[in-house]
Amino acid sequence: MKKRLAAILSLALTLACGTGAMANTVIDTDDGGTANTVLTYGVDSYFQVTIPESVEFKAGETVKTATITVDKDSLIPIANYLTVSLTASENYMTSSVPAGTTTRFRLAASGKSSTKEYEVYIPYTIKRIISDTRKDEVSLGNSALRRITMIPHTQFASATEDITYPLEFTLVGEPTAAGNYTDTLTFTVSLVPFS
Repeated sequence: MKKRLAAILSLALTLACGTGAMANTVIDTDDGGTANTVLTYGVDSYFQVTIPESVEFKAGETVKTATITVDKDSLIPIANYLTVSLTASENYMTSSVPAGTTTRFRLAASGKSSTKEYEVYIPYTIKRIISDTRKDEVSLGNSALRRITMIPHTQFASATEDITYPLEFTLVGEPTAAGNYTDTLTFTVSLVPFS
């Protein structure tokens, strides 16, 4: 019985201490008045963007597609955009574009002899597929052309399925030697405040 009473008193003291820690407003019956209660609910930002790991051309293929996917359940801060941009290409040409092409993207293959290293290229383009009749160029030369998407926070509220951005990769040149041609693209995902 003593142990039970001690446990009840201990619980009562714990509850009394716990309620005293809250900053309550006391309104006396003599004075009257008003009091405010603030309700808060914190929600952390969450987004998931899936970038294709690789795009592989098979012999004879000149066009391939790959899709960037944004999870429909993403939550980003109010008055922000979720942006996905192409920010680097390992073999991107920074000098003048070679004759016969308008693109600076290129797949590269290399090899070497005992005295010299050789590199050969196949130029390619990247386009974002907007519709069956519209494809927008993606480029590193212009900040607007680097952007794959800019999703406002409001779009996620109405999304019923994942948001997708198909990209089209097109080879615009012929290989001049056998080898494994590659390029590595870097995409950056970021939150950008409304301006």
